[in-house]
Amino acid sequence: MTTVLRVRIKTNWVNGWFLRLFTKPVVLVDRVEYPGQWSKVTEIETIDESSTRVAVGFRYFGRGSVLGTSESVLTHNTDAGTDSVDMVFKNGPLNHQPFRLVKRT
Repeated sequence: MTTVLRVRIKTNWVNGWFLRLFTKPVVLVDRVEYPGQWSKVTEIETIDESSTRVAVGFRYFGRGSVLGTSESVLTHNTDAGTDSVDMVFKNGPLNHQPFRLVKRT
């Protein structure tokens, strides 16, 4: 069975303009990178395992190392048969504060 992760990346109102102007968002699922979009849903299909590691970050000008990540562990409930998980990540008001999982449904 597979699970579809629906990841939305939101920025804090204080520094959102700066991040949207100078950075490209990245979604990391089990350390595999996927391009993200600001305030839009990025869908990623995963194979069910006991847990999946999800992180969100960004690259300045789309290059260099991924910054601003904080990894969240998503545990799967195989009995529930869930086929999609909605996740919202948001950063703090300062650029050095990482993106954290703020909502999961």
